[in-house]
Amino acid sequence: MTRRRRRLAVLLVVVVVGVGALDQGARLVAQNVAARALQHRLGGSMPAVSLGGFPFLPQAVAGRYRDVTVHDAVLIRDGVTFGPVDLTATGVRVPRHGPVSAATVAGTAVIPWSSLASRLPSGVTLAAGPQPDTVTAKVPVSVAGISARVDVTASIATANGTEVTVTPQTAGVSLPVLGGAQLPLPVGAVAPFTVAIPGLPVGMAVTAVASSPTGLVATVSGRDVVVSVR
Repeated sequence: MTRRRRRLAVLLVVVVVGVGALDQGARLVAQNVAARALQHRLGGSMPAVSLGGFPFLPQAVAGRYRDVTVHDAVLIRDGVTFGPVDLTATGVRVPRHGPVSAATVAGTAVIPWSSLASRLPSGVTLAAGPQPDTVTAKVPVSVAGISARVDVTASIATANGTEVTVTPQTAGVSLPVLGGAQLPLPVGAVAPFTVAIPGLPVGMAVTAVASSPTGLVATVSGRDVVVSVR
C-alpha cells in the first residue's frame, strides 16, 4: 500500500469513527430529552428511554424511529397509578405537529393494589393470590342474616381488552358464627365483578393479567397505536 493510500485509509477510519461518535452522542442527548419530557408529562421518577436503530441521525431528521423502549415509567390515568411501566414501540413517528404514533407497542404495566382499590366494588380489597392467575379477595357477604367480610381466592382474566374479570371461588369457605360454629358459604355467594383499566391509548388492549406481591401486572399490546405524550 502506498503512502497516499495509507493516508486515505487512515482518514476514512477517522471520518467513520467521528460520524459514529456524533451519531451516538446525538442518540444519548435525544434519549435524555425524551426521558425528561416523559417525566414532566407523566410525573414520578424519570424513566429510562432507549432509541434503537443505526444510524440514529437520519431517524431523528425524519422523525421516524425504528424502535423506542421505555423502562420504569410511572403514569396516572383517571386516578389509577401505573408503575413501573415497561414498553417497546416500533415504527414510531414523531411529526412536528400532531400526535405521536407507533406501528406496534408491547409491554407490561403494574397497577399497585392500593391504587386499584378505587376501581373495586364497595368493601372489596384485592391482594396477590396463591397462583399468578388468582388474587386473594376480601369481600362482604351476607348469609342467613349474618354479614361479614371473608377472604376468598378469585380467578382473574381479561375481558374486552379493557377490563379484568374477577371470579371469587367460595367452595370450602365458611362464615364464622356464634359459638365457634362455621356456616359454609353457598356456591355463588359472591358474584363475579369486573375492574376497568383506564387510560389505554387508542389501539392498545390488555391481553393478559397476573397477580404479584406489588400489584396487578397487565400485559398490553397494540398496532397503529396513538401514544402521544405531548
